[in-house]
Amino acid sequence: MRFLVAPVYVLIAALLAPSAEPGTADADLHLRLLRAEPAADTVIAQSPAALRLHFSEAPLERGIAVTIEHAAGTTGALGKPAPSGTDAAVLVVPVEEPLTAGKWTVTWRVLSRDSHVVRGELSFTVQPPNRP
Repeated sequence: MRFLVAPVYVLIAALLAPSAEPGTADADLHLRLLRAEPAADTVIAQSPAALRLHFSEAPLERGIAVTIEHAAGTTGALGKPAPSGTDAAVLVVPVEEPLTAGKWTVTWRVLSRDSHVVRGELSFTVQPPNRP
């Protein structure tokens, strides 16, 4: 009987320990994209001068990669991503050549300070207004 006491305590401790389910506070500990400019799934009238990616924390500079691709398969010209001068959690990515009309997909990869690689993508559409 004495041999069963320790395993019972271990079982009780495991059952009472907080879980790390998705959507709980543990999931909030990892870097994530909060918003972007242009915003995902929006239609804008002209090419942006820069993309802005707002993260929950500042990503490590050595792990940043951002690309942009048109729905037709062409790649847009982007400058080097850099932290915003006022907020290191905001990456500013210069658009070196104006984006043509159509749907564009931004793909990003960053490294969080806890060494997790975080990736994502978002799309927006450039649609200049019709001129009579």
